[in-house]
Amino acid sequence: MTTPASATPETGNLTPEAPQNPQNAPTNPVPAHNTMPPQGMPPQGTAPQGTPHYAYILPPQQAPQPREPIPFSRADWLIFALAGIEALIFIIAFNIGGNDAMYGLPGIGLTLMIYAHLGFVVLALRGKARYDRTTIFLIAATLLLGAFPTIYGNHTLRFLNLLIVWVLMIFTTFLMSNIWESAKMRLTPFICAFTTWFLSIFVHIARPLDAVRAFVRTREKGNSKKILPVALGILLAGTVLAIVLPLLFSADAIFAKGFSDTLGSLFSFDAPTLILRSVTLIVMWPAFFGVLWGLARTSKPNQTVTSTASSFARALRLPATTALIVLGTLVLVYAAFIWVQAVYLFGGRTEAIAAGSYSEYARSGFFQLVAVAAINLAVALLAAYSAHNRRTTDGGLSPSPTPVVLVRVGVILLLIQTAVILVSAFKRMNLYVDAYGLSLLRILTYLGMAFIAVCLIIVCLYTFRAQTPVFAATFVAGVVLWAAFNLINPEMRIATYNVEHYLSGDMKEFDVNYFWDFSPAVAPTIEEYRRHEVSHIADEVLEHYRDEVKESPWQAWSLAFLNNDKD
Repeated sequence: MTTPASATPETGNLTPEAPQNPQNAPTNPVPAHNTMPPQGMPPQGTAPQGTPHYAYILPPQQAPQPREPIPFSRADWLIFALAGIEALIFIIAFNIGGNDAMYGLPGIGLTLMIYAHLGFVVLALRGKARYDRTTIFLIAATLLLGAFPTIYGNHTLRFLNLLIVWVLMIFTTFLMSNIWESAKMRLTPFICAFTTWFLSIFVHIARPLDAVRAFVRTREKGNSKKILPVALGILLAGTVLAIVLPLLFSADAIFAKGFSDTLGSLFSFDAPTLILRSVTLIVMWPAFFGVLWGLARTSKPNQTVTSTASSFARALRLPATTALIVLGTLVLVYAAFIWVQAVYLFGGRTEAIAAGSYSEYARSGFFQLVAVAAINLAVALLAAYSAHNRRTTDGGLSPSPTPVVLVRVGVILLLIQTAVILVSAFKRMNLYVDAYGLSLLRILTYLGMAFIAVCLIIVCLYTFRAQTPVFAATFVAGVVLWAAFNLINPEMRIATYNVEHYLSGDMKEFDVNYFWDFSPAVAPTIEEYRRHEVSHIADEVLEHYRDEVKESPWQAWSLAFLNNDKD
C-alpha cells in the first residue's frame, strides 16, 4: 500500500512519495498528471539515465568542433594573385604617396581602376560568369560611366561618377557571378548584392591563411619536393637579375630611367612613401581578395536578407482606409498650394514682386518643392502598392473593390498635383538661373527634376498594372539620365552659358572665382571673357589651370589636358 501524493511547498505541485514496499513498486512508475512540464517543454522521461532534472529543458551539450581550413585550389590561388595585382593597380591609379599631388580624384587612374576591377571579376568568375540581356546592359553602362573621369576633368563630377559607378559595379558583378540564378534587376537582389559585397570583405579575409595553415599541417615529402624547385628557381632568378640589370642599365640610359620610373611608381626608397604604400597594400589586398573570392565561390545569396526584405515589403502594405486618409489630406493641402502658385508664380511678375524680389521668391522654395515632390512620389508608390493583390480578409476590410478604386483615384490625383509642383519648381529654377546664371548644383537639380518626372510616369503605370517593373525601370532611367547628363559636358555648358549671357547683358554679375575648381577644359571660355573684361581673378584662374596641367601626374589627366601645353 502506498501513501497518497503530497504537495511540495515550493511549487505547489503534487509529487509521488516513495513507495513503502519497493519490491511491489512498478519498474517504470507513471508520474502524477500535474507533474507534466509546461507547454513547449519535452515530456519527462526523455532524458538519458543519470541526467539532472534541469537537462529536460536545456539543449544537449556538444563538444565544439574545430573549424576546418578550406582547401585552396589553383583557381583560388589565381584569385589571390589577381587581388594582389589589383591592390598594386590601386596604388598606381590613386598615386598613393606620390610626389606629384593631385588636385582631386584621378582621371585616367580612376578609369583604369574601374576597368581593372571589372576585368579581374571576369577572370575570377571564368566559366561561371553570367552574360544575358541584363548583365550586358549593366556591363556596358559600367564601362561608359567609368570612362567619364578620363573624358571630363571636373572634380565634383568625378566624385559623383565614382559613387554611381561603385553602386553600379556592385550590382553588375553580383548578377554576373550567378550566385542567385533567378536574380533579376529587382530591389531584393540589389540589397543582397550589397550584403554579399560588404560581408565578403570581412568573412573571407582569413581564407588564404587557412590554406597556408592546412598546407603546413599536411606537409609531406611530395610537397617538399614541389617547394624545393620553386624556391631554387626564385633564388637563381634573383641572382641572375642582380647581375644582368646593372649591365643593361649601363648599356642604355633610357632603359635605366624607364625601368627606374616604372619601379618607382610602386616602390620607393623614401621611408614615409614606402610605409604608406606597404600599409595600403596590406589593407587592400585582403579586401579585394574577399570581394573576388566571394563572387566566385559563394554558392547562394544571403537567405536571411532575402526573407527579411520580402517580409518588410509585405509589412509596408497599408489598409485602404489608411491610404485614403493620407492621400485625401495631401490632395487637399496641395490644392491650396497650387492655387497660390497660380496667383503668384504662374500669374506673372507683378504678383510675385509684391511678395518681394522675384528671384528671391523663385529661390526661396525651389529645394523644398523638389523634396515635396520626392516625398509625394514615395507616398504614391506605397499607396499604389497597397492597392495591388489585396486579400478579402485584409484587416477586416470590405471585399468590395470600391476602396481599391478610391485609392487609385487618390494616387492619380496626387501624381497630377506633384507634376504641377514639379513644373512650379522648374519655373522657379529658370527664374533663378536667369538672374544668377548656371552652376553645377543648379544643373544637377534640373537632372533631379527630370528623374522625378520619369518616376511619376512609372508610378502612374504601376498604379493600374501591378506587373510594371518599378525598380528596373527606375534603375535603368537613372543610369541613362546620368550618362546623358555627362555626355553634354556640364562644366562646359555652365561656363559657356554664363559667359555668353554676361557679355550679352542678360546677367548683371559674373563670378569668375566660381570656376576655380573646374578643369582646364573651360580655359578657352574664361579667355573669351578675359578679352572683353579686365579681371585679375580671371588671370589667376587661368594661371591655376596652367599649373594644374604642369604639376598633375598622369593619373589625374583627362582629355581636357590635351588642349593645354604641358611644357
